[in-house]
Amino acid sequence: MGESYQITEQCSGQRFPCKAGQSVLKAMEQQGLECVPVGCRGGGCGLCKVTVREGDYECGKMSRVHAPPEALAQGEVLACPQNRELLPQWL
Repeated sequence: MGESYQITEQCSGQRFPCKAGQSVLKAMEQQGLECVPVGCRGGGCGLCKVTVREGDYECGKMSRVHAPPEALAQGEVLACPQNRELLPQWL
């Protein structure tokens, strides 16, 4: 079995596992949770924007309109193309 990480949604305190290589959004949906709004699931619409409060993460391909470099520097990313251990708080 592969490595997994714990995701904590700060507003509700809900925690759920996320497998290595899996998007946070997909892991959330598999647990039946609705921590963030869901849109295109491909990094293009920006609905699932979260702020990473702590932890390491990797970002997949996503719209630079919704996650420009200055937002990334502040920990603002989209939940659909990213993974790893983090503490998101949706915007």
